[in-house]
Amino acid sequence: MDQQTLYKSLSNVSQCTSGTFLLEEKDTSATLNKVSICNVPIGALIIKMDVIEFDKLFKTTKAWGFNKHSDYLIITDDMLVFIEMKSATEISQKTSNDCLLKFKSDKCTLFYADKIFEEMLSKSPFFENREPHFVLFYQNPPITKTPTSLGTDISVLPNTTPKTFRKIPVANEGTVSFFRTI
Repeated sequence: MDQQTLYKSLSNVSQCTSGTFLLEEKDTSATLNKVSICNVPIGALIIKMDVIEFDKLFKTTKAWGFNKHSDYLIITDDMLVFIEMKSATEISQKTSNDCLLKFKSDKCTLFYADKIFEEMLSKSPFFENREPHFVLFYQNPPITKTPTSLGTDISVLPNTTPKTFRKIPVANEGTVSFFRTI
């Protein structure tokens, strides 16, 4: 399946035409509700993921998390970038676990979509050959904290599994380069 066919087939999808895209959180209690992504490849697809649900097949439980999804998915010719936005200024274990569940659920959803393309529509899988990246945008603390020790810059470690998602602090209405997410 090609990207144009996918674009015409999906709901909640936009196409990047300017290299910049605004990610928005609609929850009125969110304090991180707008983040711009710049340097997005022209033609990339952006899907609003958190509205996807599988109903009436499984009993919905919070522990499973199969009905939880990240906020956005950016699809390029060779990559998938899953983005979760959190208003928290500190990343707790609970927040990390919530993100992990959402990213795992997203992977399952795309696996399911590929199986539909392959088995039902006789199309080649679309998502399986794209490199995944998992990213959490969280609210930049109001005062910049100075590191107390030298260590590995976690922003350069691979973020290609749900367990190794990248945490990027960002101010509300701030801008993040697409290149930081991969």
